[in-house]
Amino acid sequence: LLYKSSLKSIDALANMGNNLKPMKKLFGNYILEHSCTLLPSERGSGKTFLGLQNCIAISSKWKFFLNEEINLYGNTLFVNHELNEEIISRRISHLFKAPPYPIDQTEFRTMVYTTRGSFEEEVENIIRIIKTYKPVLVVLDNYRMAFINSDSNSNKEVSKSMKQILTLKDSLNTTILLTDHTRKHTRHLLTDSDLQSGSGVKSDLVDSDMFLRRSSQNKDYRILKRVKSR
Repeated sequence: LLYKSSLKSIDALANMGNNLKPMKKLFGNYILEHSCTLLPSERGSGKTFLGLQNCIAISSKWKFFLNEEINLYGNTLFVNHELNEEIISRRISHLFKAPPYPIDQTEFRTMVYTTRGSFEEEVENIIRIIKTYKPVLVVLDNYRMAFINSDSNSNKEVSKSMKQILTLKDSLNTTILLTDHTRKHTRHLLTDSDLQSGSGVKSDLVDSDMFLRRSSQNKDYRILKRVKSR
């Protein structure tokens, strides 16, 4: 992957910004086109379900998902680094049983790529799939399994991993949702970007982060909170 550098005067950039159209929404203001969003979540709280449902909502041309507007539709790609194909098939079957809106995969489709390989091992295959299907949203589930060969607590190694993800996003003109975990023993702490596991470089480099958390009032409820947004 090659990242295209540029040199422009500040007034040229200002004029360019004035002529840019508003960013389209893939999940309200939580996920905007051509962005990279980090989704840390406590284990078992439903981040995989959320990513899959968001992909289905976009490819099925739902106008809303969880009451958040969607106005950009197209193919979507879910890169599954964590679950085997049987388990994720069972989860997806539940999503198809009682969707809030009809699931229509005729014009656009959600593709699921299941692999036990790391992101570095699979990047060529992922690039090929993105070039073939041109997804408007790519969900990478999850950071720890995708970069299992690197130290998630090392700022240097996490910076290198994030550079790969951001370069993929920019060079292939797509949007990326990166799922992650929160730190252990943080269930009762207030939501903050530092709640994510490992190095905080991830939150520093993404365009936004949002946290999926269990409600303290009801174990079946979830809270989705956006913390950072550029």
